[in-house]
Amino acid sequence: PFLKGIEVLPGEESAKAITECEEASQKSQAAVNAATTFLRTKLAEAKRLVPDLAASVTEELTAHQARLEAAAKKLADFKKETMERKMAAIMAEVVDAVSACEKKMEVLTKAAEVFSSDSLESTSSETLKEALEKTTAAEKEASAAMLEVRKCFASKQKEAKGPDAVQALGKVQGRINACQQELMKQKKAAASGDKLIKGKEILTEEDAKIKKIEDELEVAEKKVKPGEEEAALGIEEAKVSDEEVEAMATAFVEGQKTLRDSTRAIEANAASAPPSLKALLQKLSERSKAALAKITELMAVTKDQRERVMSEASVREAKGKVDEIDKCLEKVNDAELPFLKGIEVLALKEAHDTIAESEAAAAAVQLAVGAARNFMAQKTLEIKKYGEAACKPAVEEFAGLTERINAA
Repeated sequence: PFLKGIEVLPGEESAKAITECEEASQKSQAAVNAATTFLRTKLAEAKRLVPDLAASVTEELTAHQARLEAAAKKLADFKKETMERKMAAIMAEVVDAVSACEKKMEVLTKAAEVFSSDSLESTSSETLKEALEKTTAAEKEASAAMLEVRKCFASKQKEAKGPDAVQALGKVQGRINACQQELMKQKKAAASGDKLIKGKEILTEEDAKIKKIEDELEVAEKKVKPGEEEAALGIEEAKVSDEEVEAMATAFVEGQKTLRDSTRAIEANAASAPPSLKALLQKLSERSKAALAKITELMAVTKDQRERVMSEASVREAKGKVDEIDKCLEKVNDAELPFLKGIEVLALKEAHDTIAESEAAAAAVQLAVGAARNFMAQKTLEIKKYGEAACKPAVEEFAGLTERINAA
């Protein structure tokens, strides 16, 4: 099969042909060894014959020995060629796999080139996202190709024997290692790009949140702190309605939570961001902290009125929840009404419906009681941080409401 001009045959045909060549080599080598031993023995015996006969026998045996040496040389060449063909067949699959992997690496490198460019930081998020999507897809294919190469290489490594085979596989190993290094390089570059995308998104999103709070604080500050003219007249406090203070207090609490979350998100991304983006994130973090400080300042300015207003609001809400308990109790009484007519045993359907309504009403009471208790427990903890002027009346109101709940 190898004399048709095709040195690397298709897989199954090549394996079959090489196996047949190896079997023929083994049989031929055994025949050469046997012939060599036979001729050596007979040449030794010929020396013991009479001179004339010894000469003729030796001459003829020597001629056969020359033919044997020529056959042995031809056999050695055949064995070498068989080994080379076997090595070529072994290497063909590995080389094809490596070549396919190298092509996948070229696609990956092309897709990820933006992440290694000098203009990376100035590249738009849209362009980076598109490149990251293509890189992720190319990386999956390249990783799969690399896995296939390593499986193929490990399999062929077991078949390859001898220094020539080891040397040939060593060259292929170098190409495999180069592919692996390129894969890791591009994965690292893509990871940096992903961090950059997230950093830019955080910068945009958190900037909008912080800007909104800064604008709200600017409006609030104008309401609670006197302007230049009022300050010149010695007016130290501005007049703000209770409704405005309540809205401000709610906004302050929400703003503090938003700013703390923003600061954490910004600082987490700034740690691994490129230098220019890191500087922008740090500035945004400073703005967030400054806004937190401004909230603290305005809360101090509005402290007395704010605490009074918020404690009163908590009491109003608590009363509403206790009133809800009373309404639920009325439904319990209404549900029980059929049994209060003096008839303890009602018609089956009426009894069934009445019991179901009673159970539902009782469950509603339990939910209302739980909601009221939890609300007052939470608000009591908050109100106890207020000054006595705001805290004491609210705590007393809560105590009275708790008695109403207990009575229910």
